[in-house]
Formats: sequence, structure tokens, C-alpha cells
Amino acid sequence: MPSELVVGVDRRHERDMQACKDSLATLEQQEAELIETEARLRTEIDQTGTDLGDAAQVQDKYMVQKRQLDEKLTGPKAVTDEQERAKLAGLVADLQARETEVEDKIHALMEQDDQLRARLQACEQDQVAAREQVEALKAEMLRLEETLKADPGLPVIKVNGTIYARTTVAGLHKKLKLTQDMVAVRIAESKTEPGGNAWQIKISNLR
Repeated sequence: MPSELVVGVDRRHERDMQACKDSLATLEQQEAELIETEARLRTEIDQTGTDLGDAAQVQDKYMVQKRQLDEKLTGPKAVTDEQERAKLAGLVADLQARETEVEDKIHALMEQDDQLRARLQACEQDQVAAREQVEALKAEMLRLEETLKADPGLPVIKVNGTIYARTTVAGLHKKLKLTQDMVAVRIAESKTEPGGNAWQIKISNLR
């Protein structure tokens, strides 16, 4: 059965390098998404802080108004007219309801702020982890490159069995397709001339 026989190429190295490149691309995409998430969370935190400040000002205003009305009801110069007192009491009750509503809003905003800050912290931690993984992958890719330079592969292959016709012999620089079955051969890739730039694949008998 025809197939491909590789001379001088480390396919495992290629697979490992490609796996690193794929993982690196995925991590870099995740890191970009995390950066976008961080920016969005910071914007939401800023807006929540603004909303909290506005709500606190409204609450203060209601408290001041309620205190002024209470003074008219219970202070040294309290209103004695019953109709006026009933009107003031109604205004106090209305302010109390509004103050409670604002207080509930403030509590909700504070809880939202806590949740956003927790998510921001987790996002920052994920970014640190992603950057560490990126650096580890880059170091591994550099190691693989250095390993390939030190050991570029097997320049010679000895085959004791049969290589079938139409099998492709692939080297680092040259390819050759066999035109007939061959048994017990030595396959090597070499330059056609010492110091030259042309390459050839030579097949010779082992016997």
C-alpha cells in the first residue's frame, strides 16, 4: 500500500509545535476577551459608584426635609392646629416612604458593587493565569525550536522490509515517489554537491 515515508523530519516535533501554536492562539483570544471584560466591569463599577452618590444625596435631602417637618410637629414651636398637624404628619409619612425606597436602592447598589468588584478580582486573576500560560507556551515553543536545531531528525532510514510503488519519500528539502516496489534499502537525503544548495534523495540496497 502506498504511503509517505519521512526522512529527516520529526513529525512529533511538528505536532507538538502546532499544538503549542493552537493553545497559544486560544489563550491570546481568551486574554483579549478578559481585557475587554475588565474594562466593562470597571465602567460598570464607576457607574454604580455614581448611582450610589446620587442616591445618597437624595436620601440626605429627604432626611433634612423630614427633620424639618418633625421639628414643626414636636419641637418647641410645634404646630397646634390639628388640620395643619395632620397635613404635616402626612408629609412626614410620605418622606419616610421615599427615604425607605432610596435606602433599599442604596443597599441594592452596594450589593451590586460588591458583586462587580468580586468579578473584577476574578477577571484579574484569570488574566494573570492566562499570561503565565502564554509565557510557558512561548518557552516550550522556544525549547522545541532549540531541540530541532540540535537534532533535526534522522538523515538516513534503513528499511529491511518492502516499500511499495507510489510511496512518497519526503525529506526536508526533496520529495521522491517510488515507481516500483523495493526491498531492503537505505534511504538518505543529501546535497548533490558538497557546499551546494541542490538536494537529492538517494536509495541504495542494504544487501
